[in-house]
Amino acid sequence: MGKHQFFEGIWNIKQIRDGEVLWEITKRNALVNEGEKIILDAFFRGSNVPASFYVGFCYGEINEESQLVHIPNEPNSANGYARALLSRNEVDFPVLELNEGDYQLTTKEMTITASGGSIGPLNKAFMATSATDVGFLLSFISLPTTVTIQDGDNITFSIKIKAM
Repeated sequence: MGKHQFFEGIWNIKQIRDGEVLWEITKRNALVNEGEKIILDAFFRGSNVPASFYVGFCYGEINEESQLVHIPNEPNSANGYARALLSRNEVDFPVLELNEGDYQLTTKEMTITASGGSIGPLNKAFMATSATDVGFLLSFISLPTTVTIQDGDNITFSIKIKAM
């Protein structure tokens, strides 16, 4: 997918158990067609401007043509799972800086903690404009392997979004 030279999302995700990192990845996301559309529509036309963003996890296939309404096998709200909220403000996007000659935003670090049972299996992370399936899917990444967040484990994540 890396054909988009004006926008780059770099995710950092790790699973932590008892204070120890089980796995960690830093990976570029894939921007889906809905994401392309909403970026252009919101920025240049002032239409469909999202009030906030959400980061979630799921299990299954996502590709460039995927839509938010078709996110496969997202965990339900049991066991501590919920999409993480990113409001459009300087608290949730605290860093705006030059990086190698291009501007970049960095999100706050977010955490989901499994509580009362496990969350998963999971093999994708995604960013959307809604906490439900009514909205737009922006981007996604594949996790390094299929993972399950065991009761008491944390999954922490942040995203750098760079204009290029």
